[in-house]
Amino acid sequence: MGRKNPKPTVSAVSLCGGLISFVTNAAPSLLDFPNTMVKHIKALSSLLRFGAEIEQLSLDTIKDHRSIIALGEALHDSDTIASVRICGLRPQHNFIIRAVAEALKNQKSLRKVYIESAREDGITILHTHMTSEIAEAFQPTSRIENLSFSGSMLHSSDATTIILRGIRNLRSLGSLELDWISDQNANEFADTLKFLPQLREVSLLQVGMSADGGKIIGPALSKLTALKLGEDDAIMGKTSTTTVLDGMVLSGTGTATNLQNLTLSSRYIGAPTTLSLARLVQHAPHLRRLDLYRSCIDRDSGVDFGKALKHCARCLEELDITHCMLRSEAIAAICDCGLLRLRSLCMDGNFSCGVGSRAVSESLLAKNSSIQRLSMRQAQLLESDARKLGKGLAGNCSLLFLDLSSNMIFDKGAAALLDPLPAAHPLQELDLGRCDICSVGAAAVGRFILRSYCIRRVSVPSNKIGREGFRAIAESSGGTLEYLDLSGNHAGDEGVIQIAEKVIRGSKSMLELELADTAMRNAGVAAVVRAIEERNGESVLRTVKMSVTEDELKKIGPAARCIICHQ
Repeated sequence: MGRKNPKPTVSAVSLCGGLISFVTNAAPSLLDFPNTMVKHIKALSSLLRFGAEIEQLSLDTIKDHRSIIALGEALHDSDTIASVRICGLRPQHNFIIRAVAEALKNQKSLRKVYIESAREDGITILHTHMTSEIAEAFQPTSRIENLSFSGSMLHSSDATTIILRGIRNLRSLGSLELDWISDQNANEFADTLKFLPQLREVSLLQVGMSADGGKIIGPALSKLTALKLGEDDAIMGKTSTTTVLDGMVLSGTGTATNLQNLTLSSRYIGAPTTLSLARLVQHAPHLRRLDLYRSCIDRDSGVDFGKALKHCARCLEELDITHCMLRSEAIAAICDCGLLRLRSLCMDGNFSCGVGSRAVSESLLAKNSSIQRLSMRQAQLLESDARKLGKGLAGNCSLLFLDLSSNMIFDKGAAALLDPLPAAHPLQELDLGRCDICSVGAAAVGRFILRSYCIRRVSVPSNKIGREGFRAIAESSGGTLEYLDLSGNHAGDEGVIQIAEKVIRGSKSMLELELADTAMRNAGVAAVVRAIEERNGESVLRTVKMSVTEDELKKIGPAARCIICHQ
């Protein structure tokens, strides 16, 4: 007996413009039907009748009625769609919502729904009559686990209430993302959460309420393991983020005991919110991930916040304080609070020089055996700070990724950072881009590459490395190095020729090479092309990025398959 053909699995179907695209389990393909969207949807209907399992269906502003009718018919009798993404909706597209919502009632396999309306005067709005159709699609038999209204401002509190009452039917819901909660619907939101026993993740991207509203929804968030509060406005003298955090804390000591992931995305937190955040952290002993990207923590409260982290020091694994405008004293307080399980620390854009860098070296790198990623881009670091970090790094046995780009560490700083590192140091990725490094610093990079057993990726773009620096790196880039970024260093043809001869032709591990904006001319291009054509059989090189035009690339010949144009 012959084997039955398996049902096709379609990982993505996108209906947009004049094309319908499919990504199947066999191979990616793009089907272009010349006439109307109706024919596209008939093709989709054929797939569904054949029993295709569609992992994601994306609908982007389908406007004509005939197409929507065809889509409704295609979806009505199928039960094989796992995810639906509806974008670009406008009030006049209510018939789209009606047809899709009716069809989705039958989708027992549907797990994810993402809805985004079109922009109107700079914001995205879902009107009340649209939300009614959406809410009716949420049946008690639905198995939706992830629901997102990201990018869709609900038109009124009535619209929000309608959506929330529909959401109550989704007993399997584990993740919810909304764009607007205010005082008018705080009670409705809190009541809705009581109907969702599986809910563990909530994102509120726009929060506009007074302290009273915060106290209402705060306790309702007690069972969550992940909470994201987005950009907020100042209301009644206090930020909305502050009211929510205070509501979680003031409702009882145990309110945040389940919280594992907390994200705040605000332009400015300020002193009240910083203190509220510190209080919340004290009641979140199981907090594993804290993301405060661009939150601009108040300068005077930064030290208090840093000290508060000691209450979750035994669990915290990831901390992102990028562009929080923290001073070195606050950085020191964070590093000194005993974060012994911290695996990832991103502190780009803060003032980490002086006591901050010393604390990173002595309290974090030298004592923490778990830290794997450290990013300090644009951290105002100087040569002396690089020297301090080098001492801590030399005794660390866990760091895999280090980014110190966009700091003024110069040649001596690069040498002081890398020369103390032993050959067995586990560092795999290093970024020293835009650090004012010249050829002497490049030689220190080369020495580290030559002796390291583990280094895989090195980036030194947009420095002042000349041909001597290129030669030093070229002579040491064997071993384990897989990626090298030298772009933006004007070493000219002589430097590029060294890289071509030693790296492209000779390396057995190099996969990707960045040589854009290196001031190479015809001789440099010719050397790269020749090295690609004559490289040994053990070479695994995939791509070389160069500043060449498409016309120049056509003239290169077979070697062009490895070259990426950069203009």
